[in-house]
Amino acid sequence: MICLHASMAISRIASSLWVLDAGYGEWSVGLLLSLYSAGPMLLSWWAGGLSDRYGFHRPMVIAISLAVIGGLAPTVYPSLISIGLSSLLTGSASSIGAIAVQRAAGRLSEQGANLKRVFSWVAIAPAVSNAIAPVISGALLDHAGFVTTLVVGALIPGCALFACARVPFETIALPNQRSSIRDALDLLRLSAYRRMLLLNLVTISSWDAHLFVVPVLGYAQQLSATEIGIVLGVFSAASIVIRVVIARWAERFSEKTAMRIAVLVAMLGFLAYPWLAGFKMMLIGSACLGMSLGSVQPMLLSSIHQVTPQGRQGQALGLRSMALNGINLVMPSSFGLIANLSYSALPMSIMGLLLGLSLCLLR
Repeated sequence: MICLHASMAISRIASSLWVLDAGYGEWSVGLLLSLYSAGPMLLSWWAGGLSDRYGFHRPMVIAISLAVIGGLAPTVYPSLISIGLSSLLTGSASSIGAIAVQRAAGRLSEQGANLKRVFSWVAIAPAVSNAIAPVISGALLDHAGFVTTLVVGALIPGCALFACARVPFETIALPNQRSSIRDALDLLRLSAYRRMLLLNLVTISSWDAHLFVVPVLGYAQQLSATEIGIVLGVFSAASIVIRVVIARWAERFSEKTAMRIAVLVAMLGFLAYPWLAGFKMMLIGSACLGMSLGSVQPMLLSSIHQVTPQGRQGQALGLRSMALNGINLVMPSSFGLIANLSYSALPMSIMGLLLGLSLCLLR
């Protein structure tokens, strides 16, 4: 999962800088970044059904192949079209791989504490790749150029094949069973799954709200770019730390209790954040939000795995991925519109209120 996500992150950074350097403008970068979510939004339900029918290995081979092809496509002839194709393929590869990994992790784990522990490690993977990918891509772009950067990004998913070979093969009872989008949407009839999905949409939107508002508030308070970057970095670091803590002491608490506490802390943090003044106070606020929102993800994955009927975990994860990527397409622009029409910190206040309302989902 780290390999696939790092490949997408390297492609995203390199492609964005190439588009700007070619003179296409910021709107092209926004469109390009949207394509990384468009592919997963359209293919996630299919990827979930594929995992249910064939297990772990076939979806992963498809994901690795898409990542390699997508990474190499712009190296043949760099253009806006080839880079757009690369965005679709690498974004889809990361999503297909994530669904396969999440399903396999849940199926190979025991219920209870071990399930929370495993999903905590799974949730750490994107955070780790987000930490290393910018460093790798920045160094390669400065010293080796655009084409070499993409080639390295395309080779990294090949390393995932060695990890795949060590995952046990799963015996599927009905390997030829087909799934459709209607089958996946039928899962919304399950009240527990529907509640977990709605809570996940609120928390992922809160994550986006933080990423949007912090640079705006930091600029208004005359923080330097380095200080703003540190504030955002502390948020990610705190999410990694809390997931390691969950992996270590997962048997000490239940999913429902942990999510209630995390959502309550996140709600208070979002409502208070616009009033935090200065670099140190914003650091404290971001650390609290990172720990609270970072702890929700493994708990949600564990809960979704438990409330989904046996043999349909792939569909459930695929539908979740489709919904989350749809949110990622519309929320950044929506936050920008809200901030322009009112004041810059309003998206955080709105998400604080939504987090408070989402506590009803955990009754």
